Amino acid sequence: MWIQPVDAMTQRERQLTKQMQKLKQQELDKQNTPSASSVKDDKLAKAQKEKLPQVQMSLTIPARKDKQ
Repeated sequence: MWIQPVDAMTQRERQLTKQMQKLKQQELDKQNTPSASSVKDDKLAKAQKEKLPQVQMSLTIPARKDKQ
């Protein structure tokens, strides 16, 4: 098995990586944040959340051309 060495990330790649990590952390924070104080409001929030469509983000960074 051969693993090709890779160059360090460009500034843009670092930006995109940090942005993705930030978005993932925000999503985790939303899931872990307690809802409204009453049980009734909590049930309503869950019902509304279940009705929302699921959205997924896919980011493809094209390979850089070799510098020769």
